[in-house]
Amino acid sequence: MTARYLENRRNFIGLTLYSYSQVLVSLRTSSAKVSETVLSYAELTRLAYNQVSTRIQNKVDFMLLAVLTDLHANREAVEACLAHAEERNADQFAFLGDLIGYGADPAWVVDTVMAYVNRGAYVLMGNHDLGVLHDDRKDMNPNARLVVEWTRQQLTPQQKDFIRDLPMQFELEQCLFVHANAWAPERWEYVDGAMEAARSMRATNAQITFCGHVHTPSLYHMNQAGKVAEFSPVSDLSVPLSKLRRWLVQPGSVGQPRDGNPAACYALFDTQQLELTFFRVPYDTEAAAQKVLAAGLPASLAQRLMHGG
Repeated sequence: MTARYLENRRNFIGLTLYSYSQVLVSLRTSSAKVSETVLSYAELTRLAYNQVSTRIQNKVDFMLLAVLTDLHANREAVEACLAHAEERNADQFAFLGDLIGYGADPAWVVDTVMAYVNRGAYVLMGNHDLGVLHDDRKDMNPNARLVVEWTRQQLTPQQKDFIRDLPMQFELEQCLFVHANAWAPERWEYVDGAMEAARSMRATNAQITFCGHVHTPSLYHMNQAGKVAEFSPVSDLSVPLSKLRRWLVQPGSVGQPRDGNPAACYALFDTQQLELTFFRVPYDTEAAAQKVLAAGLPASLAQRLMHGG
């Protein structure tokens, strides 16, 4: 585990004793050692939310934040988005979960994110990340379950420990970051419309919520009267996020977009000017798809990369 990550973990939570389903789990700030043979998948999910969630409310000491989510073990897409963000002088990075699942390069993606965390980046747990820690994956579709089983064999104990310690949410000043939603991050429910966006925004005091899980880029806003509207993002077009509104940002998936456009998605957020820019980044989808097939993973997952959905 990196020194920077352990330093962040010390800010996350203190030593706490919890009781859940007749199981007592003692946690240290440096790791969350959970017995996979004792806890069910649902229990592990709840433990991760209750005991490894964090709220970082330190002053932001950077200006341009690159927000990437749903990397899904797609090396080619991740490399393209990271290079694109670096070229635009991103000061810091936030990875909103689902580092793994679906793609053929889980170990490389986890190692890459760990390296960014060592440089101060933020990272969350997603449902596919949590799924690799436990055999009970009834809430996942058959393809996702198959890939989770395959992925587990590709990761080292150190990489699994890194995933196990990831929080479900964090805050930076007026912004909340979650993988799925703000009302119940541990349930993995989708924000896929204005009604769910309103529910998520009302569940937090944060002015701006960033989330993933939905693989399509979207931007919702709520006015002072509580009315919610959706804005369809245009790549490379800056959007000012007025302080008179609440906002919910879905950058879209880096590793498996599902809106008919195979180009990878991510966003840059100017923390000083409160401006948001969505990006679509072309990458070598054919190479990524061929890796999926070579690994013996479902062909439908390779087709999804080629066609964006």
